[in-house]
Amino acid sequence: MAKMWGWLIQYGSGIVLALLLGAIMGSIPLFKETSLGDTKLTASRIVQFMWYGSALLLLRGAVVHRPWFIVHRLHHAHEREE
Repeated sequence: MAKMWGWLIQYGSGIVLALLLGAIMGSIPLFKETSLGDTKLTASRIVQFMWYGSALLLLRGAVVHRPWFIVHRLHHAHEREE
C-alpha cells in the first residue's frame, strides 16, 4: 500500500509543479513581451502550453498506465486482511 501512495505522491507533485511553473514562467515580463515573428503569439503562451501540456501528460500517465497497479494492490491488501 505504501508503494501505491509513493507513486501517487510523485505524480501529484509533478503535476502541481508543472502547473505552478507554467503559471510563474508565463507571467515573467521577458516572456510576455517577446513575440514570435509577425504573429500575436508570445513566448509566454508557448511556455504555458509546454508546462500545462507536461501536466496533462503526467495526468494521462497516472490514469492510463497505473490503474492495474491500484486494482492489484487493493486486491492483495484485501486478501491479507482475511
